[in-house]
Amino acid sequence: MELNNVSARIYADTFHSQREANLTSYMSDISLSTAYKNALRAGFTEGMRSRVKLTNDDYDVENIDLTFRQYSEKIEYIASFDITYRIRMFGESFPPIRRHVELTGSHNTKY
Repeated sequence: MELNNVSARIYADTFHSQREANLTSYMSDISLSTAYKNALRAGFTEGMRSRVKLTNDDYDVENIDLTFRQYSEKIEYIASFDITYRIRMFGESFPPIRRHVELTGSHNTKY
């Protein structure tokens, strides 16, 4: 869900850039503007927090990040985070399992 929101924001921003200026200007923002990337990351992270419990008795979600890559006329966004699972079965606790997770989406900027 949150990656869809990132895609929608990128769509709106790239569409505006192509109508009002040019895609190069937008790509410069997403590549060089720390403030713009931080705004996208913050929106993604807050959206995750509002929809999913990031910590409970069974798992912890940590180190949430959002990165971007450009491929010609496509913008790829990668949400990454670490999940630590706590497993209890038959009254016994097992060592926690930690996994790194990446979810990838993309937006084609050609109209």
